[in-house]
Amino acid sequence: YDENGKAKAATVTKAGAVLTTLKSGNFFGERALLKDEPASATIAVAKGGLACYQCDRATFNAVLGSLQELLDNETKRRDRASAAKKGGVEWSQLEVRRLLGCGTFGRVRLVVDKASGQSYALKGMRKEQIVEMKQQKNILNEKRILDMMDHPFILKLAGHYHDNAEVYMLLELALGGELFSLLQKKAPLPDKDAMFYVSQVVAIFAFMYSQKVVYRDLKPENLLLDSKGYIKMIDFGF
Repeated sequence: YDENGKAKAATVTKAGAVLTTLKSGNFFGERALLKDEPASATIAVAKGGLACYQCDRATFNAVLGSLQELLDNETKRRDRASAAKKGGVEWSQLEVRRLLGCGTFGRVRLVVDKASGQSYALKGMRKEQIVEMKQQKNILNEKRILDMMDHPFILKLAGHYHDNAEVYMLLELALGGELFSLLQKKAPLPDKDAMFYVSQVVAIFAFMYSQKVVYRDLKPENLLLDSKGYIKMIDFGF
């Protein structure tokens, strides 16, 4: 803060490159609290000065508890908030109706939420096979990215669950088939139809880039169609 009480900002640099800018209420040095490591970046105070408050690891743990525990609790809180935002579909309320398809890691089933009557696609993935193929990180990334993807042309994540054998993603239903199948039947598409689909893909990518997400698996098989013929992009594992 300057002499008039106005908050200033500080830049965080590493090897001469600016990583981010810290403002009032932000913090740095959390790696020291988690792993007892020295800071790997440099904090440069902005012109005009900046007031910083220091807290060592022992004091932090004594007053607030373990930082890892706080981070874990915050993750659980966000998951609960995300579930509430998405309608909070309870696992016990899901009724399996039929098999929709099979993939590399498991099956996709048509399910109905008995409480609301809403239909969904339940994607079940076998834990053993995920571990064998070392895909744990990709599965977690897919769930985290889908939580960020609030867009009309991207398949929405309605919930996530797990049991001893599988992890599950509850997804919006898109029963129009793959764009790949449409191209097989009707290619070459008329210009106006091609423009219709391409414009939606461009809109999806513009949104994803605004969220700092790079999609690396664009192909007609990953573009489903909903009941009205609009695109629903799927498969965020890569």
